Amino acid sequence: MTSFFPRLLALHALFEYGRLNAHPVCHDGQRLVTWSEFAARVSLLAGFLRQHHQTRWLLANDDPLVFLSGLLALLYAGKQVIILPSTQPGTLAALADTFDARFDDLAVGIGVGSAGLPRSLPSIDPSTATIDLYTSGTTGERKRIRKTLAQFEAEIFLLESLWGEKLGAATILATVPHQHIYGLLFRLLWPLASGRVFDSVICALPDVLEERLASFGNSALISSPAQLTRLPELLALSSIKRRPVAVFSSGGPLPASAAQALIDGLGQAPIEIFGSTETGGVAWRQQGVTDGDLWTPFRCHTLGRSERGALVLTSPFLADERPWKWTTASN
Repeated sequence: MTSFFPRLLALHALFEYGRLNAHPVCHDGQRLVTWSEFAARVSLLAGFLRQHHQTRWLLANDDPLVFLSGLLALLYAGKQVIILPSTQPGTLAALADTFDARFDDLAVGIGVGSAGLPRSLPSIDPSTATIDLYTSGTTGERKRIRKTLAQFEAEIFLLESLWGEKLGAATILATVPHQHIYGLLFRLLWPLASGRVFDSVICALPDVLEERLASFGNSALISSPAQLTRLPELLALSSIKRRPVAVFSSGGPLPASAAQALIDGLGQAPIEIFGSTETGGVAWRQQGVTDGDLWTPFRCHTLGRSERGALVLTSPFLADERPWKWTTASN
């Protein structure tokens, strides 16, 4: 595997090996936040959290940098991370028994620019560090999906092997939130592990996206079919001077007409990811580049059919070795 950095760091050993103090981690909308600032914040937060007896912590913050700092601090403090599909009062009330404490309720008083160098944090066991995500409930009751850090790491290493060379040193921009598995993985965890800068500004509006593209020499865009389908109508893509080196899409199939419009306007065929919260990524395609609208399964997966015709998946991204049977409720 060729990567623009000499190594891809496993998240469970991220703070044992670390990066150069001046290495940039995130652009917070005003400036670059360095590794020393980020690691210091995480190590201080982890130490603070160890003093609290609560085990299950709700993590709900709209700021990607604060969210990621809290996520890692909780994992390194041995806590269980709970991420809900939304923080609307109804959702919080319905799932109130799933968490013991809220991370944002802590008056920690530790800023991103805290003085001092980070303290080394020992490696953690990725098979026991867990994150609970919940489905939105649009196809039934909300369902808990427990993912281990090892599962996320397996997917990150696969993504880097497939597209790391294409991305190079691109800054990661996004039109999608980080509270769901696609945004969490592609917008935050993969950039952090690979050493790429992620932008904390969400580019949901076309003028914001154009401004952020112009702010960085090289960038990659993490988006969704709904947003990408509307983009050619809202933004003169051919006039954009700094175009992304890659565009990712997930959350449903991208219409062929939208894919072609993005090829014509940006010179990039979107890389579509097929998967779910339960399974992680399953397959990918690039309309206009790969074979029509066919999907290519990730090479670490085994796909088949059950006797009743359901799609059966065996994958290292699953919690155990039992095959996953895909139903209409798995989305």
